[in-house]
Amino acid sequence: AVVSTQSTGHTIILLAFVDHNYRFVHVNIGGYGCRGDAGIFEEDRVGQSLLRGDDWIPRDDYLSNDDPTKNKGNSFYGKIPYFVVADDAFPLGPHVQKPIQPVLTSDERIYNKRLSRARIVIECAFGQLTRRFPVVDLIYCDNRRAVLILQACVALHNFVKVYRKTGAHFDEEKRMEKEIWDELKSGKANPQPKKILPIPSNNSLRGKELQKKLKSYILMQQ
Repeated sequence: AVVSTQSTGHTIILLAFVDHNYRFVHVNIGGYGCRGDAGIFEEDRVGQSLLRGDDWIPRDDYLSNDDPTKNKGNSFYGKIPYFVVADDAFPLGPHVQKPIQPVLTSDERIYNKRLSRARIVIECAFGQLTRRFPVVDLIYCDNRRAVLILQACVALHNFVKVYRKTGAHFDEEKRMEKEIWDELKSGKANPQPKKILPIPSNNSLRGKELQKKLKSYILMQQ
């Protein structure tokens, strides 16, 4: 996400990893907007770790419905790496998957659509963050204080996600989630355009091989 600071006229990047419950599990706040998501990702400690394939990442595992222990000892795809889903600004790798570009076939369109359904979770999380804390869109202070404000907003957002489980507040939370999902799926949402810096064409061979396996697996589930 790109956040503007009114007092300086600058923009700063809020780079985030989000889980399936719309909780921010890692954020990098404060990078200058002109650097773009990809540049900040490649310098971020978690981003670098994903690109290197560090030991903390769970070991490769079987896809659903392809586990040999549940499939008469057979596995068509074998074990594949755990990965995060990103948009086209990020480098492709065995632990970072993104849509196929350019799209040349109907199979690739189906793959991209399914991948986008997973990635829409982070768009929804940012939508909830900005609705809950409108200050995120435009902060009237210097960059240092803006970073502290964003850190506080992210922490409070996660607190609400963890502890608001019942009652009227929970019902309002689910209603907001549905509204944002509907807007994103219908195309009515108007996210801020991203300024993407060109990155070297260093997409890893393992990343492309995984992309092919995932596309084949998704098409088999149709």
